[in-house]
Amino acid sequence: MDGLADSLGSEISSRVTFIAESGVVLGDSEVPLEDVPEMDNHGDRREFRVALGAGLGVSRRYSTTLETSMMYVAVPYEINGSIGVVRVSMPLTEVDRIIGRMRTIVLLATFIGLLVAILMTAIASHLMSGALRTLVDYSKKLAEGGRGGRLVVTSRDEVGGLAGSINLLGEELENVVDELATERNHLEGVLEAIDDGVLAIDGNQVVTLANSAVLELLGQSRPLVGKTLLETIQVPALYDAVGMVDGGTPVTIEFVLPGMTPTHVLAHITSHGGGGGRVIVLRDVTEIRKLENARRDFFANASHELRTPVGIIQANAETLERGALEDSAKAGQFIDAITRNSARLSALINDLLQISRIEAGKYHFEMKTTPVRPSVDSALNALANLAGSKDISMTTDVPEDLAVFADENALEDVLFNLVDNAVKYTGDGGRVSISAKQVDDLVLIEVEDNGTGIAPDERDRIFERFYRIDKGRSREMGGTGLGLSIVKHLVTAMNGEVSVRTATPKGSIFTITLKA
Repeated sequence: MDGLADSLGSEISSRVTFIAESGVVLGDSEVPLEDVPEMDNHGDRREFRVALGAGLGVSRRYSTTLETSMMYVAVPYEINGSIGVVRVSMPLTEVDRIIGRMRTIVLLATFIGLLVAILMTAIASHLMSGALRTLVDYSKKLAEGGRGGRLVVTSRDEVGGLAGSINLLGEELENVVDELATERNHLEGVLEAIDDGVLAIDGNQVVTLANSAVLELLGQSRPLVGKTLLETIQVPALYDAVGMVDGGTPVTIEFVLPGMTPTHVLAHITSHGGGGGRVIVLRDVTEIRKLENARRDFFANASHELRTPVGIIQANAETLERGALEDSAKAGQFIDAITRNSARLSALINDLLQISRIEAGKYHFEMKTTPVRPSVDSALNALANLAGSKDISMTTDVPEDLAVFADENALEDVLFNLVDNAVKYTGDGGRVSISAKQVDDLVLIEVEDNGTGIAPDERDRIFERFYRIDKGRSREMGGTGLGLSIVKHLVTAMNGEVSVRTATPKGSIFTITLKA
């Protein structure tokens, strides 16, 4: 047994001891064979007892034999029916050395592992952060409305899945943005095509949308978005009307914008979305109101003008019917009155029909290069008898080769009415002259008289229908009050202009401007 202990101890570099069941040492690798019998009985040793009882005994204590602290590990054995314990021991210094080596190895392995982990983490973090930066940059680009390009998906991990999802989101976002841009362009196109002004305000009455028609209507050049309603349109009535809109019930008001020329505006206000938003549609009805007033004035004046000759004709006819026809002297006067007022009524109706055809676009204009002199001579010849009866001299200063781009019949009507008007309002022994000249690409035709003239405050109204400076005298002369209105309509239809100014020392000068 001692030889076996020596062999095993040498093999495992540890002390090996064989102990009989009685505690007697049979062999020890660290004790010579001759000294083995003198060794203490090991029956009281803890590892020995535990090994016999439990199969494995471990203990640590000071060895008196080796004079050092030892660790003992013992297991039982059985050989040829003999039971004993084999014990392996090692100095704790060696154990501590081994543990120290293991600790060093563990620490070194831990350090190396930590370095590897840090390196791998850094590499993974760099790769991950690069991918995340790419995702973030692309997301920012999408959020700022950018487009074009897609994220390249090179992995099948979570980042790759996220990149694929962001690509899908980008495509959907681009589609939505394109649809919104198309809708916006359609809306802007519709708003700009509308002649009416459109304003949208939020619940705080701050302008959020305004088309160009609003700027033109308000005479503004700067954008209105961001301003309050009162800053934009300083009309308290509109501000109050906006507050009156309740639910889906719209409100319509009309107000006047102050200025050099007051503007009549019709406002239609409706609610828009939630939060008290409103949409205000502004329509310029200034011309409509003028036309309505003109229509009322026209019907009133036309009724008045027609009633007078019709009344005279009716009264004289009734008088003749009651017996005045038998009185030859008075019958002639009544018939003469009927004839004069019938002619006046016919002229009035003809003038009304002519204005109606011009305004309705049924007056056929054959625009061409037309000599001026023949039309002037035609007007003078037609009024020669009337001028002769008042001893009025009529002169012309129109070059033979002067021509205008106009309708020949319309030009004759215009000159006839102007000359007729001049002769009627010029006293006996007066003069009427017609002159014409070319200035650049325009031809100026002037009809001048030395009659009563026109006051400055009446010059803007003399081209209105039925407007007369001296109503009583005009009717005595057989005027219908429509001559100058016809002149205005015909000249405007031929893309020209007509104006009037005071002559020196008295009288009036009517000027027609047409293209050469």
